[in-house]
Amino acid sequence: MAKVLGKKVQSYSQASSKSLDPIDRGQRPQQNGVDYWNAYEFTFLDKNKVPVLKVLEIQISSSSKFTVESKSLKIYLNSFYKKQFNKDSEVLDKVKQLKKIQAQNNMNFDIEIDGGINFDNNKLAIEAGANI
Repeated sequence: MAKVLGKKVQSYSQASSKSLDPIDRGQRPQQNGVDYWNAYEFTFLDKNKVPVLKVLEIQISSSSKFTVESKSLKIYLNSFYKKQFNKDSEVLDKVKQLKKIQAQNNMNFDIEIDGGINFDNNKLAIEAGANI
């Protein structure tokens, strides 16, 4: 059942990963291919409250049982707009949440952290669920 499709949403800032709507691909998902979701204006605040603009590419394997409903994904991504990340651990917590969603919904996609990964923290990123 759709959580946000066709419904008025009060606040983007209150969205959480629970607002993501999985869409069942049916009995025979495609065995080859990838769904690409591009977010060209993913914005959040750094530890100095300076806006950071990134481009996200979300890839969901066509062989996964579910994909994500586009409006719910947009609402979820917009919830980061004025969110501030003070520590790497906060970003890793978000990666862990995304990995959990992936497992609960039998989805197959890559999780990438763009920037800030180095020899000292790469193991933590991999353990959190990042694979690129």
